[in-house]
Amino acid sequence: MFKKYILPLTILFLLGAISTIITLYKLSPCITYDPVNFCKDYYSIAIMAMSLSILLSLTGILSLAGYLIRWRFYRSEIFSNHFNIALRQGFLLSLTVVLALCMMVLSIFRWWSILILIGLIILIEFYFSGRENT
Repeated sequence: MFKKYILPLTILFLLGAISTIITLYKLSPCITYDPVNFCKDYYSIAIMAMSLSILLSLTGILSLAGYLIRWRFYRSEIFSNHFNIALRQGFLLSLTVVLALCMMVLSIFRWWSILILIGLIILIEFYFSGRENT
């Protein structure tokens, strides 16, 4: 089970973390910084590369953390159920963070827009949770 599930997820996290570090040091996403809008001018390719690498690394680490928490408290349940739920929730949380960062770079980050984004992610999670129970 470790080789089938946990090892690929750990490799995904490490690749994402390494690519995030390389992207931040080699490709600066912002050309000019603005104290109000955070990023006045930006490179589209650098933003996409940074977003993808952050998505990979956060998905890996949040999925591993979610799995370990579930494994600790619910040892009597099936292994793959824990892993699937943790992977889905880790991806949704990382997608929320990446979309919030992209909104910040594009200067469209407002408190109500992040509430709408979180509401959509919660609705998606409710949909998948409801499908599992039936």
